[in-house]
Amino acid sequence: MTISANYPTIRPSLSLDFANTEQLDPRITFSRPTTAAYYDANTTALAEQNLLLQSQALATTPWGTAANGVSAPTVTNNAGTAPDGTTTATQINCSAITSGQFCYSYQAFSTPSGLNCTESIWLQSVSGTCTAYLEVEISGVRTSVACNLTTTWQRFSLPFTSGSAQYFIIGLDTRPTSSPSSQAAANFYAWGAQLEQRSSVTAYNATTTTAITNYIPVLLTAPTNQARFDHDPVARTSLGLLIEQQSTNLVTYSGALDNAAWGQVNCTVNANTKIAPDGTLTATKIVENTTASVAHYLQEGVTVTTATSYTTTVYMKAGERTWGYILENSGVSAQAYFNLSTGVVGTVSGTGSPSATITSVGNGWYRCSMTFTSSGTSAGVRFGPASADNTKTYTGDGYSGVFTWGAQLEALAFPTSYIPTQASQVIRSADSASMTGTNFSSWYAGSENTWYVNFQYPSLFSANRSVIGSNINTNMMYNYNNTVVTYDGTNYSTNATTFTANQNCKFAVAQSSIASTQISSFNGTSGSTVAYNKAYFSNTYITIASPNNSGVSYIKKISYYPTALTSTNLIALTGS
Repeated sequence: MTISANYPTIRPSLSLDFANTEQLDPRITFSRPTTAAYYDANTTALAEQNLLLQSQALATTPWGTAANGVSAPTVTNNAGTAPDGTTTATQINCSAITSGQFCYSYQAFSTPSGLNCTESIWLQSVSGTCTAYLEVEISGVRTSVACNLTTTWQRFSLPFTSGSAQYFIIGLDTRPTSSPSSQAAANFYAWGAQLEQRSSVTAYNATTTTAITNYIPVLLTAPTNQARFDHDPVARTSLGLLIEQQSTNLVTYSGALDNAAWGQVNCTVNANTKIAPDGTLTATKIVENTTASVAHYLQEGVTVTTATSYTTTVYMKAGERTWGYILENSGVSAQAYFNLSTGVVGTVSGTGSPSATITSVGNGWYRCSMTFTSSGTSAGVRFGPASADNTKTYTGDGYSGVFTWGAQLEALAFPTSYIPTQASQVIRSADSASMTGTNFSSWYAGSENTWYVNFQYPSLFSANRSVIGSNINTNMMYNYNNTVVTYDGTNYSTNATTFTANQNCKFAVAQSSIASTQISSFNGTSGSTVAYNKAYFSNTYITIASPNNSGVSYIKKISYYPTALTSTNLIALTGS
């Protein structure tokens, strides 16, 4: 016999299918006096892009050379050390030119007309100083920017509005009105040519025979008093109604990690160099310096007075380094390492009972978290690149690092959704959802009940957490030692199965005031029959994942049947 054959024949008098409808029943009263972060199913932003080919090999097709009045430039691949330490710089040697002459390397490209675009390239003179010109030609009209070169690598960029018959040009050219009528010979290295369909330059993306265009899921902001129907940012599947307790981000300038509030230790930062998880060009690259045998990191301290659990979170993405780490700033020595290539937690060690998680949020970004117990005198955020698992101390090369954004420190034993800050700490208020008055009594029977709930917790809790609350039984259905139960003040519904973080949990309980008993089922397994106090049927409202102690809860579905279903019915409901 199939499971569906054992479904109840009676329809529920209440069905709240948050995961599928992604909307609130009009009978629900919802509030949250602050904004809050979430993901929807569709919104993305342009992330990494490079529409040029062979970006590090300018002597390779489709790159070409052109000259008028002088010889074509000499172009040689792999002739010098590039900014990333590899021998992939191209040498370009251009003869001196006078009025009407030109001598350059170029690549044709095609983009829709009318777009804001930016081209960029790294340049360095072979010896001494010289001047080259970065240029774009659109339908025969050329615009250039002078690049005054030294023996130190510099990145130059040129924004423009796209048109037709377009060319990326690097070399010497007297034809643009912005160029002088004569130009001295230029012998220089070029590397990292890039073309992006946006108005400013971002971090370089190497290409060979294929262009790069990546998109990132966008972390959105829900307005005040708007419910969040959150989604997995990678799978884009619905997680249901997000209910979170109040929390405070204790660090400042959470998305502006180049601010002076963040101490730079044995590193520098490149601000606004990559598209962050919220779709803005605000991600920071932590670049290690060359000091021997040191850790390289950003840090911001927070003074605390209570020895309690704290959770540090930061979004990280691999750069040249594929490992990152989080360290408690002071007071205890908790630390955790994260593989930003494979998305797994590495070594977690130190005092303060640390634990760690890593969650993919799309396009190579991960939200990394570490929970620890503070000494009660200080806490803080410290993070940076690592050369390997459990190896934060090493001699840097001066250009490698990791991308970071969205730092957070909370006085909680688990992470909550991102809370952006500027010059001061920010509180995100609790989500509150309830049904009261006739919105409740119109469907609640009272004497014979069956409750069904489908929920998920992204983090487990040491304390009890409400799934459904009421005025008679504050936690009518709740997480108890990572099992879900009901309680009448004396008797628990029981089920031996415990659940884990991110597990899809389906729980049902049938209560009878006539028999004064209740039975339950969890994910297709049955619990024992226990006594139930009749007084606990006199409810006048419900709360959904009570905001006072909800932790972080995803409520996918709640159903209520105005009768006590059978154990067979419950197993069918929770096993499907």
